[in-house]
Amino acid sequence: LVFAKRTKQISSEETESMVAVSTLSIVQMVLQARHCLKIVTDTMVISDSDCERAISHFELVVINNKSAQASQSRCRSMLMLLDLQREASKIIASIQSQGKFYSEKGSYIAVLASVLGRCFAPLETKLARATKDQSRSMNFRLSAVDSRSKSASLFDVALEDSCISDKLGEKYTIEADSQLRKSYEMLVHELGQLEKN
Repeated sequence: LVFAKRTKQISSEETESMVAVSTLSIVQMVLQARHCLKIVTDTMVISDSDCERAISHFELVVINNKSAQASQSRCRSMLMLLDLQREASKIIASIQSQGKFYSEKGSYIAVLASVLGRCFAPLETKLARATKDQSRSMNFRLSAVDSRSKSASLFDVALEDSCISDKLGEKYTIEADSQLRKSYEMLVHELGQLEKN
């Protein structure tokens, strides 16, 4: 791991602990965001800086760190319990079919979008590269494509909130475009691999 240009060698036990703590932080943040989507509150429970800090730490210790595959699999299992992909589908469907809007809830929608696109999808991609089972590897990759696509859609939903600042609106727009582009590129790659086989 690298901290402020200094490299520190840490044991596998310490890495396991850091992965667990970071994953728990993401789980707690998502549960909090989902709770806030269902209640009326004027209090900003999760700030953008809190979200960014938790996700950046997850990227450092899980996505960009050479943690054991078993540790990554446990991390994925914890995130899977959140059922984020299904939750995203429900939110998107509620807008498309019922015209439902999440007024003053854009920041919480963005939390779900960020975790899907920056935590779950990259973890799926990392596991896809590590597994030797071709079928399982493809399932990981296609799940990552789905997560990025849903992430982009959720950022678009968050943009409908008129209460978000112009700065956050610009950030959400950039994130939506980035996740959609990555989803498209991954899908094109998968289709190309199928044609070769």
